[in-house]
Amino acid sequence: MPNGERLRAGVVGTGHMGQYHVLVYAELADAALVGVADIDADRAKSVASRYETEAFSDHRDLIGRVDVASVAVPTEQHFHVARDLLEAGISVLVEKPMTPTLEEARELFAVARRAERSCTSATSSASTARWTSSSRSCRPRCWWSRGASGRSCRACRRTRW
Repeated sequence: MPNGERLRAGVVGTGHMGQYHVLVYAELADAALVGVADIDADRAKSVASRYETEAFSDHRDLIGRVDVASVAVPTEQHFHVARDLLEAGISVLVEKPMTPTLEEARELFAVARRAERSCTSATSSASTARWTSSSRSCRPRCWWSRGASGRSCRACRRTRW
């Protein structure tokens, strides 16, 4: 972020993987964890209280509050949650698999291009070829840099998703 500003981040889904994303954002000096969202309001409040952030029961409550969000909800919900956030101008990091179908992944990338935001899937060397091939449709760049430099920001280089 320019001028030393901190990236405003949120996490949708506070289950096992979502809590990992929360932990990473909380530890990054370049990011401010603004809030977590989960349809299980009690779980969202529990996780939020541990990290001194806000809890929301609807992912759309993050709109206008964050620059980027991790989507760590059940796979069947990835497309709808990520699309809502992208259409609102929020870059997203979606847990793998990106979506249940390749068609939905391509649609998310199209939405991201129209919104001029980044849409990236969390990947590892264990990702299957099916999901790896869908990720290649997205231009390789830092998922939260908004494409400004085309290079990874310091936080992305430091973090092992």
